[in-house]
Amino acid sequence: GAPAPSEDAARGSAVHATLTQDGDDGAEDDVPSPVPPPRKKRRGALKLAMARRPGAPAPSEGPRYLPHEPLVLWAPGAESPKNAAPTRRALFPGAAPPAPAGPVRVPPLVAQFLRPHQREGVRFLYDCVAGLREYHPGFQGYGAVLADDMGLGKTLQTVALVYALLRHGAVPPATEPFRRVVVACPCSLVANWKAEFDKWINGRAATLRERVTVKAVDADPSKAIAAFGAGSRPFQVLVISYESLAAHASGLGPAACDLLVCDEAQRLKGRKTKTARALGALRTKRRVLLTGTPLQNDLEEFYALADFANPGVLGPPEAFRRGFARPIAAGLARGADPDEVALRERKQAVLAEVATRFLLRRENRLNAAHLPRKLVQVVVCRATAAQRAAYGAVLADKRLRHALRGKQADVLASIGKLQKICNHPCTPHAAARCTRR
Repeated sequence: GAPAPSEDAARGSAVHATLTQDGDDGAEDDVPSPVPPPRKKRRGALKLAMARRPGAPAPSEGPRYLPHEPLVLWAPGAESPKNAAPTRRALFPGAAPPAPAGPVRVPPLVAQFLRPHQREGVRFLYDCVAGLREYHPGFQGYGAVLADDMGLGKTLQTVALVYALLRHGAVPPATEPFRRVVVACPCSLVANWKAEFDKWINGRAATLRERVTVKAVDADPSKAIAAFGAGSRPFQVLVISYESLAAHASGLGPAACDLLVCDEAQRLKGRKTKTARALGALRTKRRVLLTGTPLQNDLEEFYALADFANPGVLGPPEAFRRGFARPIAAGLARGADPDEVALRERKQAVLAEVATRFLLRRENRLNAAHLPRKLVQVVVCRATAAQRAAYGAVLADKRLRHALRGKQADVLASIGKLQKICNHPCTPHAAARCTRR
């Protein structure tokens, strides 16, 4: 028989092979691309933005769906995405096909509030967690990073995805049941996440069947986690802070949950932190990371997010440093020679092509179509007598005169006083002067 595939081949090796190359003389042939080569005139900077589901319309084409129609995420016999992973029958010819299932929909209860870019975002997330996107040849991943700008509705898109999966009870084409979701977030957002489920679902549901049971854990999480991990299903969604989940992750049991959502996922950019290690050890293959800043300081942090969402998608850490982080940093450095710049551009193109398979980022200019036209008006207000008196008193102060002559370092404090007087003459700093006058 044919020899068993190597470990690298099993992990999806086109990118892995690129990462583990030793040396690079700058020749184009030395950078095997796991995907079709980038288009000409592509910008050199790493573009993690604007990943789009293949075949999706341009924003100018308008909404693809009627506002009050269900949003269909998957249907039996529907054509898979352009870069869909091979089916189980294709991978294992003797295996039985998945059991038939009905369409996966976001019900109108929520779908009616989704804007066009949010509908596309929910479909992107579903394609990722359902394993319908092949991130690079041979690699099967189930994670996604939603990196939209603030204000584009990352929370609502996630609520819509969770609602659709819980209502359907599975993630086709897979057949295993889907019952439990964990939302990890900063402590200050725990109550807000529960409020979002109540706002979009429970506050609008006409029947108990349409509702989603949500438990927000703030104090003493051990009992709630134990009940959730036991599978007794007292609630479907567990909202918990990063710190509490990291401390009690073992209580979730071996199955952990069917979907892990991490809000403000930049908290996971340190791969060796206690929180990242504890959450990364959860046996949950479907992971959705929400962040407005997927790339803050360097590529090491981006690697941590990508590897958390899809372990192994960018290869081992040292291979990533050697194959991407160091060449890109060298090409961006002041004084980089033309060969280093050219190598940096090719490495960025390869990395960006892989990243856009599991990362979706849109900018907040998409909201411009839904907002009234911006109106800027400048209104000049004449200072009152009390303001003029207080302002003059500050100008006559010896410390301000020293500041104007450069003899005082704390100039900003004096400017702040004058600004507060202009806002209102009886601010705390000006109250004494106002009282005397």
